[in-house]
Amino acid sequence: MMDRNRAITNPVWSAELKAAWEAVPLAAGRWNVAGSPYLWIAVILVVALTRWPAISPQLYSFDSVNLALALNEFNPTLNQPQPPGYPVFVLVARSLYPLLGSPENTFAAMQLLISVLALGFLYKLTALLFSARVAFIACALFLFNPVFWYSGLTSPLRPHLAFLSILFAYFCFQAIENRRWNFLMASFTLGLAGGFRPELSLVLFPLWLWTGWRCADLRLLLRGFAIIGITTWLWLANLAAASGGFASMMAYFQEYLSTQTFQTSVLQAAPLPGWRRMVGRVVIWLSLGALPWLWAIPFGWKDRAQLLERVDRFVLLGLWLVPAAIFNMVLHSADPDHLLASIPVICIIGGLCLDAAESRLNCTWWTTGWTGTARARAVGAVAIAGSLAGLYFAFPDDTYARTGLAIWFSVALAILVCSPLKPFGRAWPLLTIALIGNMLLFFGEFPFPTGPAAGGFRGLASLRDAFLGGRYESSYARIRWTSERMADTARDVPRIRAASSRPLVFIWSRDGEPSWRKVTYYLPKDKVYVLDEAGDPGSPASQAVLWTANKPSARFSGTAPVQLPIPRGARLIWFIAGGKVAELSRTIPVRQAPGFLYSDLPREMESLRWGSFEFVPQ
Repeated sequence: MMDRNRAITNPVWSAELKAAWEAVPLAAGRWNVAGSPYLWIAVILVVALTRWPAISPQLYSFDSVNLALALNEFNPTLNQPQPPGYPVFVLVARSLYPLLGSPENTFAAMQLLISVLALGFLYKLTALLFSARVAFIACALFLFNPVFWYSGLTSPLRPHLAFLSILFAYFCFQAIENRRWNFLMASFTLGLAGGFRPELSLVLFPLWLWTGWRCADLRLLLRGFAIIGITTWLWLANLAAASGGFASMMAYFQEYLSTQTFQTSVLQAAPLPGWRRMVGRVVIWLSLGALPWLWAIPFGWKDRAQLLERVDRFVLLGLWLVPAAIFNMVLHSADPDHLLASIPVICIIGGLCLDAAESRLNCTWWTTGWTGTARARAVGAVAIAGSLAGLYFAFPDDTYARTGLAIWFSVALAILVCSPLKPFGRAWPLLTIALIGNMLLFFGEFPFPTGPAAGGFRGLASLRDAFLGGRYESSYARIRWTSERMADTARDVPRIRAASSRPLVFIWSRDGEPSWRKVTYYLPKDKVYVLDEAGDPGSPASQAVLWTANKPSARFSGTAPVQLPIPRGARLIWFIAGGKVAELSRTIPVRQAPGFLYSDLPREMESLRWGSFEFVPQ
């Protein structure tokens, strides 16, 4: 059979014949939407291979512990989970919990399942919007996008931002294409999405309105609005009931929102450095997975005339992307995966640009010279060698697990080039290069920011530090370090306890790792002081709370020093940020364990002052 790219660029062929030839693989090939079994089998395999080996066996984050506590007692006013409560998510997780036996297993299964659904429907949507080729590239970019990868390993909740926005856009486009009943499905999805992440109802509403306008049916629009209202009321009433009523819920949620955003949101009159840092992180996290393919934008621009014939597709993408990005910039973006409602659009645009670049380069130098088999093998060898070399230097502590991971990912990428499946009858060298770039952004060991965390804008130095900080926060290095800290703590605390008869007191201060919520969850019988200095995020005054398991047993505040009672001769286990270690060492001798620091107080010591707090032996 004639090579596809040569056929459709043959100057002898008529425009009609070229169009017919180009349409055949898209309508009948196994990579088309119609080949659903192949699609879902492929997606399940790639998600399992890229996510399952690296998922932490313990709950990863503070928020994950809150969600785990909600499996037994759903009460957002107790941060089980934290506002806005996520009632539909909790309902789904509770339905799986008895089958899977533990929060860790339940959440791992949800992370894998939602990642599969997000990728599968992204393929279906993009194939309908543009072509199966673009869909293939967009899904590959999304699979290896550092933020989506990070979320699939760390959060059972936030991948829903991607999946529900993709599913909603899928139904919207189907409705526009004269399948009007899909508008009702889009309305139901929008109402349901609010029960997973309430901001989705807000940021996707402009796209819903535009879709309703394109359907040009007032009765259909009103029916869709009624579906949104009923669906929203069902989960909202359940949320209010669990929070002690609407008044109690609104008062607590408003207070929580204020403490979370008063230092970063422009709506709260935040200081400029805090808001500037948040906006910078939004831009970095949105563009991080796009960096390896930005060079392909000129190729997509050359095809703009053909693409603009489908202007409604780009309006849909714009109404999907822009409101979500603005919301994240002006209100709250504390973690990379808060941006997952927008990132699928970036990957679709990347699919368009890389498809254009692959087509043009395949039509010129890439199709001349070597035979197809020789080209595929050569590119496969280069891909394997390059990715292995890059990942070898990315992992200086070359353990068996990391070497194995590097090899498997390199082989998986090489398969995209030299696989006998040959998606759409061609190799994809430029896509492979882009995916290797994404892998290195996710797995690579980059230097940490060197400048001050706050202060004036320092030009290129600030941009460099912002990029390094944003990249690290969405990297495997962060996942590995965070997971190891909790694993080390759970392993070493019993050993430290058994080595001495001293009573243990845990002390956690801002940015300590593991977070105090994880410590109290996995060590529920121990007491943990949680310290907040005045000026910490959400802390207008210095205060301390003594926690045992998920219950606060005492609260302390007032003018400095705030006095905190501890047993005489106690062993203090410190969970503090790395920058505070030297300060603590000047105050009291400390010893290092893999997951924490600890100090033994002399029995004759009368008090210990650290920061705004004074520990008073009793």
